[in-house]
Amino acid sequence: MFNYSYYGPGYTGDPIGFYARSPGGQNQLESRTLLPVSGDSIIFYYNSSNSVDSGYINIQVKELGPNDQYVHLESVRFSGYSNLRAAIDLSAYIGDSIIVKVEDDATYNDNNYHRLDDLLLPAYQVSSTGQLVFGEEMIDFGLVYPDTSASVTIVVANMGAADLTISSLVSNNVAFSPVLTNSSLLAETATELTVTFAPMDGAVQSGNIVVMHNAPSSPDTLVLFSGGMVYITGVVTNNESGEALDSVTVDAGGDITHTNDVGEYGYYSAPTGLTLVQFMKDGYNNATFNTTLSGGDTVTLSAALEPLNINAMYFSGFESGEDQGFSNTLLGVSSYAVADTFFSASGDTVLPASGTTMLVFPDSGGYSNNEVVWWESDSVFDIAGAMGGLYFDLDVNIDTEADYDFFYFCLVLDDGSAWYDIDNGYLSGSTGGWIQHKIDMSWVLNMGSETAKPAIVFVSDGGVVGSGGAFDNILVTLNPFFLAPPGLLSVVNYGSTIPLSWEEPASSGRVSYSVGNIDLNISELPPRPTAADDSGNMVEQLKGPRDFPIISAYHNYSNPASRSLLGYNVFRATWPFGDFQLLAYETSTTHEDVSVSEGTYYDYIVSAVYDEGEIEAPAIVSARAGLPVVVTDDAYGGEDFEASDFSWENWEAFYSSDAAMWLVGDSAAADSAFGLGGRPAPDHSNFAYLSDGRGGDADFETFLLSPFIDFLDNFTAIVKLSGYAQVWGDFAENNIVRLLVRSDMGPWRIAVDFGYDHMNGWGDYSASIGNIVSSRDKAQFALHYTHTGGLNSGNGNGAAFDDLDFETIPGPYSLSATPTTTDITLSWIHPDSSRFRALPEPINISQNRATVLSAPSEETNVNRTDCFSHGMTNSNWITGFYGPDSGSLVAPTFATLHAFNEGPMELEEVIIHGYYNTDDTTTASAHVFVGVADSSGVTVDTIATDEVSFDISNAGSWTTATIDLSGLIHNATDSTFLKVTWTPLNDGYIALFDANMWIPGQRIDDPNVVPANGLSGFDDSSGVYYPSATHNFVIEVCGTPTPPDMSYNVYKDYNLLAENIEATTLIDENVSVITESCYWVHGVVPRSFNIGITTLNVLHETDPSN
Repeated sequence: MFNYSYYGPGYTGDPIGFYARSPGGQNQLESRTLLPVSGDSIIFYYNSSNSVDSGYINIQVKELGPNDQYVHLESVRFSGYSNLRAAIDLSAYIGDSIIVKVEDDATYNDNNYHRLDDLLLPAYQVSSTGQLVFGEEMIDFGLVYPDTSASVTIVVANMGAADLTISSLVSNNVAFSPVLTNSSLLAETATELTVTFAPMDGAVQSGNIVVMHNAPSSPDTLVLFSGGMVYITGVVTNNESGEALDSVTVDAGGDITHTNDVGEYGYYSAPTGLTLVQFMKDGYNNATFNTTLSGGDTVTLSAALEPLNINAMYFSGFESGEDQGFSNTLLGVSSYAVADTFFSASGDTVLPASGTTMLVFPDSGGYSNNEVVWWESDSVFDIAGAMGGLYFDLDVNIDTEADYDFFYFCLVLDDGSAWYDIDNGYLSGSTGGWIQHKIDMSWVLNMGSETAKPAIVFVSDGGVVGSGGAFDNILVTLNPFFLAPPGLLSVVNYGSTIPLSWEEPASSGRVSYSVGNIDLNISELPPRPTAADDSGNMVEQLKGPRDFPIISAYHNYSNPASRSLLGYNVFRATWPFGDFQLLAYETSTTHEDVSVSEGTYYDYIVSAVYDEGEIEAPAIVSARAGLPVVVTDDAYGGEDFEASDFSWENWEAFYSSDAAMWLVGDSAAADSAFGLGGRPAPDHSNFAYLSDGRGGDADFETFLLSPFIDFLDNFTAIVKLSGYAQVWGDFAENNIVRLLVRSDMGPWRIAVDFGYDHMNGWGDYSASIGNIVSSRDKAQFALHYTHTGGLNSGNGNGAAFDDLDFETIPGPYSLSATPTTTDITLSWIHPDSSRFRALPEPINISQNRATVLSAPSEETNVNRTDCFSHGMTNSNWITGFYGPDSGSLVAPTFATLHAFNEGPMELEEVIIHGYYNTDDTTTASAHVFVGVADSSGVTVDTIATDEVSFDISNAGSWTTATIDLSGLIHNATDSTFLKVTWTPLNDGYIALFDANMWIPGQRIDDPNVVPANGLSGFDDSSGVYYPSATHNFVIEVCGTPTPPDMSYNVYKDYNLLAENIEATTLIDENVSVITESCYWVHGVVPRSFNIGITTLNVLHETDPSN
């Protein structure tokens, strides 16, 4: 910021006034040390040069002391040209020494700017005597190498009204020495104090400078600290002969030293925590170890290097006479070339890593969008029958758009495809100069190819471009040296400790890799990631890597007898945001982690440590300490977030920062959750949402974990939810919004991915998860959300979800077997045709009363298998309703909704169940309506109406009334219900429940046993339906629905016996009178799952029969 003459936003602004101006934004002003008193504030005026600017000025405060970090105090917002006044309260800092920083938000470009004027700050407190104040109350020197020194200078001020004289400076640690510029300070003046730290070793050091003076606060103390270094030492030898090796390069996280003539090394390194330490010498294989480097520690780490016994399969430094290769272009206009100079986009000149020439891309200028160009060597090398490790080395210097434009380092095999390693066989972004890149491609030896040759494939997307790259010294070597990783890693969960075990590395065996395939012979490349557009259609993104096919490949190895296994390193990270740290070193294949906390999640990995280096196991295992609360899927049922006293019981939330949290509310509550200018989630009653989808405009990630759910009794399992999201759609991985699922602490799997802009409101999603959770215990779901700071969508950023639900697919039942001496005849029954759909939330109906009968007799006249009801015909419950004689209430109209498979249903009759308990012989009759209702239960069509009578001659018994529907058809659809209502027409007189009641009452389920499902309720006079909140009525609909579209798979002794048969019988003639067999049947039905990124139309097996 700087002063600039113009009409300012403040009250002193005029043509000769000044204000602070921030061109382009992101500038800041910092105050001197302040001492706020009661009533103090920061006051200033501000405006913008842009009429639509709605950015911010952020006010931060640093309290001087041991934790002198700036904290956010307040933000004020611009409103274009408007002159605004801000007043920020400082009452929280009364009596503290603080520094205030005014930090400006970014503007649209450097031609726009922000103005700030008439900044009023608290007057610092002036003592009537001298008052000594340090500019910093603590000096942290950070890392200083032994036998070197570092100096820090701070301000020492006299903020009093009297002169101050400093008589002495005393350090209690000889490693810290102070020098004062001036010992006499006039009132309201300052001097400088310089402290020099000169450590003799790498220990963590602290100290104090005690200042004696003539002011009342004497003595004052300045705190000093240094975190210390770590000392690494050891010996490096030849693994074959045992002799010491000199001149070995030792690299610990970038700090480098070398061994002396007796193989010893020792040096100080930065305390970088878990650090990769490498030992390197020409003519020997590198040795690599992981160790934890903490300040003040001494770490002893020795290595035995294996002499190289390699075969150079291919080499080119692109010098004269060496393989130059050739360039091919599938898309774009660029090509590779061999050159002596390469110019980056920033104008830097890149020279070869060695020699006089190198391979460059592109041959001139920068590359273009949407290019696919590759370099391929002229010569091939023979790998037929080769054993050992195959390695691809080269020098690389690249500059591309990070994570979107890639160089793939490949070997072209006999099939004409270029193959690369998924883990490190490609690079993107900037290397910052020349680096050496080494790739393990041992798996190529097991791909069935007799020859191979190097290739470098470049693929760019749309949007940003970069310089390209330069490559030199391509080397492919075959080496018998191989370090085998530990075998299968397993963990025991849910205890007070976490036991781990793993298998020893096999002396010979197979290692798996994930490898990618780029077919150089095709004319059309695989697509990029897809996302939904504004119309909900899935379209290919302009940005992102292409989905090249990925397969598993394997490497067979055999270790020489000289391979010496020392032990194992066990690493642990606290899930989900912790970094791996070295937990233990073990010489056996087990470790019990006792340093765990109840309810905490951990990730573990184990490496094998050899004299020659260290190799990690190929998999990470996850664990939880402590037994969680587990609910069954039936008991849990799902979550709609509607309870007035909702709490996140048994849910767990993890956040990368405190910038946002999961909340529950309605659309109004979530109005600001998607950020400035965002589109908040539309109405959806109550739902869960993230309070700030932009995570405070910084990188943000969260996992919201469901309770643990037991699916042991399930075969099929389908998860459903409603979701809403707004993201930065141009970048496929900027905003992740996914529903994950796992079972018993296994790996997370993606169930639903709805991380795209929901321009048309909420989406309804579903996924089949039976292969992950069925017949398993302790399943979990997680809503995973990420946001990349600064990539803010114009529609906002954020996520919300609602109506998390689980269901199964009912299957055939009553499987029976009829055996003879020659065959077995199987038969089964088609699954129930009725199904239920969600309705509006139930409401209480004031007329509804219920009681249990003492000893009702059961009717026996109805015993049908093709009648469908929401209540139980053997229920002991009835309802009683106030009638006209007990007040002026009109008779209620009972209603039930029935859903059937899509298609015509032949109707037969409707049966109304009632109870009569009076000697009065007055006729009991009712008006019955049968019709069609829409998805909300509102009547839209009539099928039949009639007046029916109940037999009430036998007091104190159940009774029924029927309406004949023979010959009538109900055309069932996915969006309609069959509705049945009945309204009493006559009243009976009896003092039940101390009131005159309509008789007969309506038979219902016991609400303490079977909860209401919302499909029994009441109609008003216009046919609008109101679900009952407490009971399910027994109104039976009898008829023949269209059966579900289903075929059958029949299994025998865990093998598929017959597939997709349509009959409900099967004869198995492959039997024996002396052999027992086990049979079961699954239905096979077409199902559609909207998993977010696409819709899957599949044939899905149902639950099995008995």
